[in-house]
Order: sequence, then structure tokens, then C-alpha cells
Amino acid sequence: MTLASAPGQVDVTAVIEADPADAERRTSVLDMPLAQLSWHDPFEWLSRGWHDFTRAPLIGLFYGACFVLMGWLLAACFHQAPEYTLALSAGFLLLGPFLCLGLYEVSRRLGRGEPLSMWSSLTAWRVSSGQLAIFACVLLVLEMLWGRSAMIVFAISFDGVPDFSGPLSSMMTEEYLTFFAAYMAVGALFAGLIFAFSVISMPMMLD
Repeated sequence: MTLASAPGQVDVTAVIEADPADAERRTSVLDMPLAQLSWHDPFEWLSRGWHDFTRAPLIGLFYGACFVLMGWLLAACFHQAPEYTLALSAGFLLLGPFLCLGLYEVSRRLGRGEPLSMWSSLTAWRVSSGQLAIFACVLLVLEMLWGRSAMIVFAISFDGVPDFSGPLSSMMTEEYLTFFAAYMAVGALFAGLIFAFSVISMPMMLD
């Protein structure tokens, strides 16, 4: 039984013969249905992820070390240039999906019983290199806009770089709270855009 013969599927061949333009419209990415999720699905993902990790622990530890290193670099940036911290934290959202390409490839190969290696995981991007390059450029533009927006918020809120080394109570002033609200709002806007672009598109490009 093929996918085309499954109940509810569109006969793509017949549609193309009838109207090529209509076929393109029907097979558009925007027409693809999204799976309906329930509250227990994340626990199922975690269970399957742990199962894959136990089957390829070295690869999983390598990617985990990459994320830990990114966290350390962000902590160091906060002490040296706090005005860039939120913008650079976008690196987690930008690099995260690209690093996850390797993890997607690991799970795909394990599910199909194909041979697995660190090299195949690191080169998973070659499957759709052209599309990934365009997508990376889009994310790079968003990162640059995020960084510029963060600097504008700092420039409007303070005459210079504020001192974050004092106790937390010293920051509970109207000036700081207004700054934090604006800073987090800008960050949430760009983080939401990047997440919306990445969460579905990256796995689809790998497939």
C-alpha cells in the first residue's frame, strides 16, 4: 500500500493532468497539515530521546558539550559586555536548530536501522545545503536586527553601560524595571520569530 492510495490522500498525478497550477496550489507547503499534540507528547519525546541517547551516547555527549560551552561563553559575555548578552543569547536559538540537525540525523538513522557515525551526524546539513544556506542568511539578518535593537534600548535607557554587579535589590528601581521590561519585550519578539521559523522548517529541510 502506497501513500497515494491511503484513504484521504490526493491523487497528485490526476491533479497535475487536470490543472498544473491547481496541483501546485494543493501541494504547497502551506497546505501541509500539522500534527495535533497533547499534553503527554513531550514526555514521549523525552522517552524516545533518552532511548536514542543510550544507543549513541558519545554523539549525544558531544552535542551536550557544545551547548554547555555556549552557556559558558554567554556567562563570560555578561561580565564583559552585558549590553550584548540578550542579543548573543539568540545564538542558542540560531545555532541550536543547526546543531539539532545532527541529532535529527541520528534519530532518523537509528529508526531506519542505518549505520551511524559522528561524521554522518556532523554532515547532515549536506542533504539540503542550498535551502539551509538561505535559511541561515535569514536568521543572520534577524540576529543583526536583534543586536541593534538591544543597543538602542540601552542607549535610550542609560547614559552608559549600567552596573549589574551590585545586589539584586539595587536594581529594583523604576529606571531598571522599565529597562528590563523593554529589553525583555524586544528579546521576546525576536526570539519568537526565530523559534517560529526554526521549529518546523529545520526538520522538514532535513527530510
